[in-house]
Amino acid sequence: MEKIKSMSVSSLYSKILRAVLFIVVALIFSISNSCGNSHSYPRELVVADSLCDNNPDSALTLIRKIKTDQLSDNESWYLRLLKIKQKVKRNETFTDDKEAKVLVDHFEKDGDKNLLPQALYCAGCIYISLNDTPQAIECFQSVLNIYADDKHNIYADDKHNRLKAQCYYQLGYLLSMQGLDKAAIPWQKKALEIHTNTGEIERCIYDCENIAWSYQVIGKSDSTEIFLQKAWHLSMKLKNERIISEIASQFASMYNERGNLDKAKTYINIALAHPQKQSVSPIYSLAMEIYSKLGETKHTEAFCDSVMKYGNVYGKKFAYQWQTRKALHQYGTLLASPCFEKYSQYTDSIEKITPVGASANANALYNYSLIENTNTELKIENNTQRTFIVKAIFVSIILFLMVVILTIVFLRHKKTLEERLELNKKSLKEAKMLEERANQDKENHLLDKKIATTAIYKDIIKILNSHSKKMVPDWQLLSETVYEIFPMFSSSLYKFKKMSEIELHVCLLLKIGISMKDIAKLVCRSEDSVYSICRRLYKKNFSDEPTAKKWKDLINSL
Repeated sequence: MEKIKSMSVSSLYSKILRAVLFIVVALIFSISNSCGNSHSYPRELVVADSLCDNNPDSALTLIRKIKTDQLSDNESWYLRLLKIKQKVKRNETFTDDKEAKVLVDHFEKDGDKNLLPQALYCAGCIYISLNDTPQAIECFQSVLNIYADDKHNIYADDKHNRLKAQCYYQLGYLLSMQGLDKAAIPWQKKALEIHTNTGEIERCIYDCENIAWSYQVIGKSDSTEIFLQKAWHLSMKLKNERIISEIASQFASMYNERGNLDKAKTYINIALAHPQKQSVSPIYSLAMEIYSKLGETKHTEAFCDSVMKYGNVYGKKFAYQWQTRKALHQYGTLLASPCFEKYSQYTDSIEKITPVGASANANALYNYSLIENTNTELKIENNTQRTFIVKAIFVSIILFLMVVILTIVFLRHKKTLEERLELNKKSLKEAKMLEERANQDKENHLLDKKIATTAIYKDIIKILNSHSKKMVPDWQLLSETVYEIFPMFSSSLYKFKKMSEIELHVCLLLKIGISMKDIAKLVCRSEDSVYSICRRLYKKNFSDEPTAKKWKDLINSL
């Protein structure tokens, strides 16, 4: 009897346990629904989303491999968002906003609310490319409205600070482009604050550049110099030649406006060392102006030719204006006439552009803060309701002690998933490394084949086969051939400590694949001497144990 009673109690306990677990699951499902219809997604989608921010090309490759027929409805919408997100991150051109509108509408009404901020941000970027400034600003401020109440924010995740900073950056950019630089500065500083806290140095540099530019426009030269100096110090840490060139050109512009031409010349020469395609016109135009003021006619003429070749309409207008003045001064009115006609043509072109820009600015000049205030009260009310519901549900859950067991199971499951995700990330990284290594090996193989077809390589083989001690390679032809096939090799060598002539010859021969034994014949030294040269070069440049193989591998990697 006691045994039957014990079995009945055990059976009852089992039923109660199942009932409790069912209620807990139902409550958690209810919480999930009340907290914005959040969803869990396949690893491929999550990884692709992460890659969009840092490596959009890899994200595109992964997105193309995802099999759409195996996705649920929510996962399909997420994939549609990722497709448009990677296009935004890759700066592709958009011709309409249809897909962006559909995505925003879906995530606002029925979809995963956690993805709404990303959809709005992508829509804002698309409107920038379509020159619809008001719509773009409305999208970015809508994102900030979502993140307005961090304490009860159902949308917040690990990436929301980065997205907020990007919205601040875009708002500052849009206001600055409309000439509203005083209004742009607070947004730019908010972006800088977040990027400083997250340690994103390159984004901090761009923020400092934008703030410096805005201060320069409104005439605050001291503040301009402060933020340019901050950008300069950060760029020196990164050692990014493109960014250094950008900041140097801003320094040159600032000192040119102040009339400090010597400093302006110093910085414009730094900018000219590594000009980027998109900034060639302003850099050459500024260089032309500075050297013109300094009276260095020869350099001014060279920059004038570069502006005419690579410049935009503004640069070419300035170039032909200078040409006209020069022709008037040297040859008189008749020979100056063609230059003046060109100057007039570009002036007319700019005058046609200006009204379009003015119209766009006029359409965008309205109280932008109105958008931010429109939904704030409603959003606070909705957040309050959600908070009340969540608290009530959690109070009910506390009554069930079995939630502890469920929590433990959940944590274990989460740990397992994280381990799998980490393993998959590692596998993806290893696969990428293998692919890059294979591409590099392929490229090296092609370069080796190219080297083998050159005249100097054939001469070297001929010398080695002749066994003559008097024949030596044409070192000048060898260096020219190597630098032509490996364009970065010359600059890489100059980063090392100064080499003697024979050390340079050894490096050139190593680069084209000549063995140590054959190098000894070509430089008229013993094989041990060649090994000694390699060890000496490695020790001269690095502090660890010098070996000839380390130097050879280093040269082959350049």
